[in-house]
Amino acid sequence: MTDSLLVRFMSDRSIWEGKYADLWSITHVISGTLIAFLLLEHSVFFWPGLGISVLVAGGWELIERFTGLASTEAVTNSFADILFAQLGFATGYELLRFMRYERAVLVAGLLFGAFVACVTVGWASYAYYRNVP
Repeated sequence: MTDSLLVRFMSDRSIWEGKYADLWSITHVISGTLIAFLLLEHSVFFWPGLGISVLVAGGWELIERFTGLASTEAVTNSFADILFAQLGFATGYELLRFMRYERAVLVAGLLFGAFVACVTVGWASYAYYRNVP
């Protein structure tokens, strides 16, 4: 009996735990964009915002590492995750600052929904993977 495509996707550790990039990279790009939106809301300029974004992303990676959330994650992937968040920040900052406020709020809302969906699928994958014999 063959596993369904969904089961193979949920249990394939190679797409969830890459050396540099993996499916979690998507959530890091989105989170960087959401940080840009929040900082633009508070009139924070680009360079200080980038610094704040590095601190937030780096802090999250430290939390993952020291709490065991990312116990099997490669160190190179942790650094790449920080870079992916900065890519999201820089792109989001430049795109969002030229949008009308209503459109920027809509984009941020859609991105937040995508972020929640990605995190939910990712954590479900880990829960599934831990229960596979």
